Parts: sequence; structure tokens; C-alpha cells
Amino acid sequence: MAKSSKAKTPFQRLINASCKKSTHKLRSPWRTRTKRQIIKLTPAEKAAKKIRRREQKASYQVALQEAREAVDNIADDLYKQFHKHSKQYYKEEVMQISRLQKTQKNAGPWNAFVSKEVKRINDERPAGEPKKKVHELIGQISEKWRTLSNDEQKNTTEDVLTSLHDTREMRELASHNVPIASFHDVRVTLETLDEEIQRLHARTRIEVALIAVRSSSEHYNRPHVLTTSDRVSDFFQLTIKENILDVAVRMEAYMLSGIHGVVGNYVQEMILLRKQISSLIMLKLNETAKTTISRMYYHNFDSKITEKHGVIVKNWPLQMFCSPSAVATRVELNLLLNSWKSDTTHFYKMTADEYDAWMDERSNPPVIQMDVDLHVVTPNDVTSNIPSPSGNITTSAVAASRPLTTNFANWAVSGENNAAVPVTKKPRKTRKDKGVPRKKRNAENAGQMQVTV
Repeated sequence: MAKSSKAKTPFQRLINASCKKSTHKLRSPWRTRTKRQIIKLTPAEKAAKKIRRREQKASYQVALQEAREAVDNIADDLYKQFHKHSKQYYKEEVMQISRLQKTQKNAGPWNAFVSKEVKRINDERPAGEPKKKVHELIGQISEKWRTLSNDEQKNTTEDVLTSLHDTREMRELASHNVPIASFHDVRVTLETLDEEIQRLHARTRIEVALIAVRSSSEHYNRPHVLTTSDRVSDFFQLTIKENILDVAVRMEAYMLSGIHGVVGNYVQEMILLRKQISSLIMLKLNETAKTTISRMYYHNFDSKITEKHGVIVKNWPLQMFCSPSAVATRVELNLLLNSWKSDTTHFYKMTADEYDAWMDERSNPPVIQMDVDLHVVTPNDVTSNIPSPSGNITTSAVAASRPLTTNFANWAVSGENNAAVPVTKKPRKTRKDKGVPRKKRNAENAGQMQVTV
């Protein structure tokens, strides 16, 4: 049954949408050609052949002119019969017959049997003799086909029919192995498309811009551009300030550079790494907490995870504790993934005593203590120590504060050598009076002490 390329119903459109547009099959030869025997001609034979070729060309021009006159006569007849359009319109209607393939017939058992018999007969012929064509053997094959029953026809052609479908798919969709074959395929197909587009524009006045460029440096085709009118070229010039030919050259350079492939592969790899790390962290968190935690919190990890489940993170490899989606480089993502896989970075569930100590330290942070030399001043000291107008005022130096010391080691997130890794907190709400100028306070209100003599 013929399969129409134009869908008329939703079901037919669904079938056409599911048709294969590509294949992974490798291109291979599907026909056998016999090498021609070259016969060298003498000068007299070459001269006679040249005369015959000239006469044939002249007779072809005469026949072509007669065919054009016949078309004109047919257009006149259509004009006299219908009177709806001009003679030129009917002439264009006759000449504008599409050469594109409208229908495609599926290969059936008969086609498979013909292919099988032609191959068998040609294989039995002596080497060097020309192969028989299908039209030369069709009568003989048809007689043999009629002698077979339906079951025999089906069983005989079942394996060949599959091979025919594969060969058709390979011829239509498989990539060319030789660049010159790809070049001629592109050239012929684009010429056909150009003719069809120009005829479509002549019939419907639709505007089309066609740009075709190669995607491999091994191909020979140059950038191909087709515009149905100058309006299309003016559109490119006015909108993007570029000639359409320059756009085609830039497009070819982009396709040959391979930048889009590198960027796409990098982005996909980053997404995959982040997904693997997030899944691994959630898996290890639930295994350590021995319960089901639906979400991993990186902001406020101490209050959301540690305080509720008693779980902390040890040996975090990065400087900041954050979600894998916030890690910008592939190196850090690989470091984080390998660290979790090797259990160098892991979750740790605190014991009851460790959890109580962690809560005490979290609710009562250590107080900074400073060593300050205190000196009690008596009234006599005040009167005796009043500096003279010419004296220099001296102040006693305050002892430097001691460094903060603490024995607290159960941080929510720890890094290398048990060093604390900062956990990002949710930012506090901004004050309403931020940026509003305030009144200056006087020196007396600032709490300065005045000494009276």
C-alpha cells in the first residue's frame, strides 16, 4: 500500500512523526557494477562520432522546440476551456510539476523474491560477463512466482524482506563514507530544493531563506544560501546588521569550531557530578542518622540537622560548607565526590554525652577574658596627681588580652585536622532605619568625665 507523505488525519500525522529520521547503520555497497570494456577508436571513427553527436544535438533542439509548442497549444486549450486565468498561468501550471517524491511503496514479498532471484541468476553467470537487469528477467521470475503457494512465498522471502528494509534505510539515512559522495549528494539535493522553493515562491509568493553549511572539515561543500527575493536579504541587513552571506560564513565557522559540543559536554558533566554528590550525601546521611531525612540542609546545618539528629560532618574538603550546586569548578566537585566515596568525608552521629556537651557549648559560648591592671585612686592621689599646665599627660598601658581558648571539638562541620568549617547562616533581616542619618550626641551626653580642681 502506498504511504502518502502528507498526513490527512491526526492518526496519520502521529504515524509520520514516529518515522525514522536517522539510523546507526553503516553505509555499504548494495549493487554490483561490471567493469566496462574500453575500445579505442581510430581518428576516422572519432570524426564520425563527432558528426553523429552534432546531428543528434541539432535534432534534440528541434524536438525540444516542438515540445514547447505542444505545451503552448495545451495551455491554449486550457484557456479556451476554462477562461478563469491567463494563458501564461496555464502554461506555468503545466510546467510546474514537482519532482520531489510524493509516495513511497513499502517493499513486499514480491520485491524480495525478485531481488533474490536476480542475485541468484547473476551469481551463476560466468565471471566477466555483464549482469542481467531486472527488466530482462522479470518474465522468467514472474512465472516461477505464480507456481508458489502463499506459504511458500512467505517462507522464501521472509529473510530477504528484512534485508531489503535494512538496505533501504541505509541508502536513505546512513552517513557517507567518502567525502566526494557526500559532496554530490548535498549538491544534487540542494539544487532540487532550490528549484522547488523558487516554484513555491512563484505560486504562493511565500518568502524563504535557506542556509546550508557543512559540519565537518572533511566535507567539500561551500556555504549555500538561497533567498526568494531581495526583501529577505534586506531583512537580515536591517535586523542583525549583517549580510546573509556573512551569516552563513559565521554559521559555518561555528559548526566547524566544535565550541558548542565542548560547552555542552562540560555543562552536562557538571550537572551529572552535582547530581551524584547530592544523591551520595543523602544516602550517607540517612544511613548515619538511622532514620529518614527528606532533605539535606546546608544553610543552618547545626540547627536543622545536628540539633535534631545529633549528626555532624567530619573532614569536609572544601573551605566553605555549601551545597554541590554552589560549587563552581569541576576540580572541587571531583574532590568532593572522591572524598565522600572514600569515606574520608563522612557523617558522625554523636553519643548522648557528646550531644549534651555540644548543646552546652552551643548555648553557652566561651567568654573572652582579659588581664587588666586595676589601680585604686584615693582623693589624695587625685589632688597630688593633677598635672601642671606644662606637664605631659600619660596613661597607663592596658595589658594585651589573652587568646581565646576552648576545648570544644564537636563542631557541626569540621575540616582537615579537626578545624572548624564555617556553616552559612540565614542572613538577618535588615534594620528599617539602615542608612537613616542620626543626630550627633554632645560630649557631655557621651559620658566623658570632667575633673574639677
